[in-house]
Amino acid sequence: MKSIKLPGILALSFVIVALPFTAQAADTTEKPAAADTAAKKDKPVEYTGTVSAVDKDKKSFTVKAKKGDLTLVVTDKTKILEKTTKAAKTFDDITVGTYLTGSYVKDGDTLNAYSVHFGSSKGGKKAKTAATPAPADAPKQ
Repeated sequence: MKSIKLPGILALSFVIVALPFTAQAADTTEKPAAADTAAKKDKPVEYTGTVSAVDKDKKSFTVKAKKGDLTLVVTDKTKILEKTTKAAKTFDDITVGTYLTGSYVKDGDTLNAYSVHFGSSKGGKKAKTAATPAPADAPKQ
């Protein structure tokens, strides 16, 4: 009789000890998935390109970016700045041919401009000056 009780008690103890771990594992797999989708929804996406069109009535502009054209809508929350001096700009400063960088947030089918930064030139980097070669008839030292 004692030999039957011992395996039963061990099996029951194992189930009781393992049950909280399996319940906890099930809970943790669902929470990150929900958190990831919420984070992706609110996280701004960066863009870089040249303005190809401006629609003053809709308060939107189209940027010709590497991944295709993006039509961005400027809202009251959009931050519009000059990239180097951080001086404030307005929607009216956005013109065709202007090089911009920034970010946007997708709201359904609409891309709301989160930030707009005016760049000085495409690429935004100063060209390196090459060393001037010495004339061929110059004496060597």
